[in-house]
Amino acid sequence: MLESIYGKIESADGQEIVVSIENSWSLKLLCPNASIYTLNESYQIVTELIWKDQGPSLFGFSSKEERAFFRSLLKIASIGPKLALCIMNHPRQKLFESCRTQNAAELLGISGIGKKTAQRLISEIEIKDIPQESLGSSLSSQLFSALENFGFSRQMIEKALAQTQAQDFSQGLKEALKYLRGAHASARE
Repeated sequence: MLESIYGKIESADGQEIVVSIENSWSLKLLCPNASIYTLNESYQIVTELIWKDQGPSLFGFSSKEERAFFRSLLKIASIGPKLALCIMNHPRQKLFESCRTQNAAELLGISGIGKKTAQRLISEIEIKDIPQESLGSSLSSQLFSALENFGFSRQMIEKALAQTQAQDFSQGLKEALKYLRGAHASARE
């Protein structure tokens, strides 16, 4: 299929860009945020081609990780390509926090998402699928990811992070693990 394209940006508006390929032909791509592209600059754009009843649609992404996130959104029932783009336009840190804390109200602010879709997104999205470069490097998100890799549940991680006062990763991880060890021991009693 079409893995990526390289070309000059002819136009960028909302969720659409037009890319000129060696001044011979142009492609229109749907993308999460066209404003990141500068007119008349050349870019390597990672692509995803989707065929629907209406015909083909070409989607463009700034990285393979962003495309992987798009693909993971499409696996969730009732989320199609256009809604996935709307979700991807939402600030990633807010999306991450909303899913992590199961805050459906925040997700209702995304165009096209109702109560059921918000709940489905929270329960089915994998936090690891949200591109890490777009989450920022906040201490809590780093600690959350590390504890999740150890196999702790969202609820337990949130409780542990609420008890953590550390300002650096290693100290924060020690405090969170200490809390979780104590919570696990008291749950067995």
